[in-house]
Amino acid sequence: STPNSETGGEAPKVPTPPPEPKGNVSPKAQKDKETAVPHWVTATQSSLGSIVSGPELSTAALEKPTVSFVRDVFRAVYKAAGCGEGLFTDAELEAVSENANTEIKRTMLHKLVDFVANVTESDLSSFVVEDCIAGTNPEQTNLLLQKLHAAATDEAAKTRWGAGVKLAEANHQVRVKDDQIVTLKTEVQSTKEEQAEGGGE
Repeated sequence: STPNSETGGEAPKVPTPPPEPKGNVSPKAQKDKETAVPHWVTATQSSLGSIVSGPELSTAALEKPTVSFVRDVFRAVYKAAGCGEGLFTDAELEAVSENANTEIKRTMLHKLVDFVANVTESDLSSFVVEDCIAGTNPEQTNLLLQKLHAAATDEAAKTRWGAGVKLAEANHQVRVKDDQIVTLKTEVQSTKEEQAEGGGE
């Protein structure tokens, strides 16, 4: 430091200005960087955005994709490319809403996952339908949407559309029968318990 000529003491210290943001980054840009959009959201936007104009593939919608949103995306992809024809009836799709019961949502998602996995020859066995319904794993739901884009645009995948629909429906029928068996077993067990209680009186 330089001595103060008048007092003979030390020169007063001047506050150091804060460093300039690197690359002239504005405070807003810095904040945006800190809240960066997940890569799996941008991947969905760049893929599906090339073939559908709606629903809006906003960051907010893709960070918390609902089952109804997935349904709307499927409808848009089908309208744009014809992908998934025959996979659902109009009534099945109309029944899907945020207020729909869990079974309706589960059925739609199971069929969509089966179809997409088959036509794209992808392993989606780790996809948990219940997580999608609950909105607890948006990354896996975005992966499904990205694979749906591949199903609609890949030339090899297009040749498997028909088989994919049939397989999805066949798997759905198996699940229905399995559910019926479980229900019957539960009813039989309940009847046995009631009879046992009645016999013990």
